[in-house]
Amino acid sequence: MLEIIQVLLIKVVKLKELDLFYPVIYSFNMSKAILLVFLLLAWLFAPNAVFAENRNTLRLGVIDTGLNLKDPRFKDVLCSKGHLDITGEGITDYHSHGTHIAGIIKKYAGRANYCMVIIKYYSVYASDAQNAANLTRAFNEIAFQKITLVNLSSVGKNPIPSELEALKLSPHTKFFVAAGNEGKNLDLLENTLYPFGYGLKNIYSVGNLTEYGAIANNSNYGNKVSFWEVGENVISTLPNGKIGYMSGTSMSCAVKTGKYIYEHYY
Repeated sequence: MLEIIQVLLIKVVKLKELDLFYPVIYSFNMSKAILLVFLLLAWLFAPNAVFAENRNTLRLGVIDTGLNLKDPRFKDVLCSKGHLDITGEGITDYHSHGTHIAGIIKKYAGRANYCMVIIKYYSVYASDAQNAANLTRAFNEIAFQKITLVNLSSVGKNPIPSELEALKLSPHTKFFVAAGNEGKNLDLLENTLYPFGYGLKNIYSVGNLTEYGAIANNSNYGNKVSFWEVGENVISTLPNGKIGYMSGTSMSCAVKTGKYIYEHYY
């Protein structure tokens, strides 16, 4: 009986790329075999509940205002490691923006094979210069962790050489970035925003549409906007178990990120 269970488990482990279980399978008794069967069955019928990551899982970097990593609404989509607070105030979201963004991504990504790496760079208590420096560090972290997809719902008005150099370290990473909410034509030189203003081919800006498909009044526009998504009155998660509405290119960017994950990793 034990041999039969071993053969079946080996097939499941091979199919699901859970190589770390091979030594366990060959060294257990009947009670351990039964326990492992139950664990694997639980994962097969609720694949995000146990062993959510494997070698093919997309690791999405969410660079924003943080997230409560113990929020039960996100337990199925958070990576097991890599989360980083750069602000020094803890990774919990005190702003609400990051939680809202994470909820939108989760909604549109569905049950695709991905997990989020939360990188908190922004603090309401920090100066613009400090937040900009934090963002550069976040880009360096993306390169260090070899993350291949990033959602960034933020833009800046000034080019920063160290920021550009950090972005160049991740030439194969796709960045979806909010186009900004100034209602300006980005094709005019004086309206250039960053990081997509650096002209790197792997950085894409996302503009905001109303529910009727028109460009939202406050959305930046022009040929430099790569994609458009509805970002008006988007309902999503907020801290402390709440939900609420937000509008802007940040929401549009998160919608695009979620859709991209669903289309390429489901």
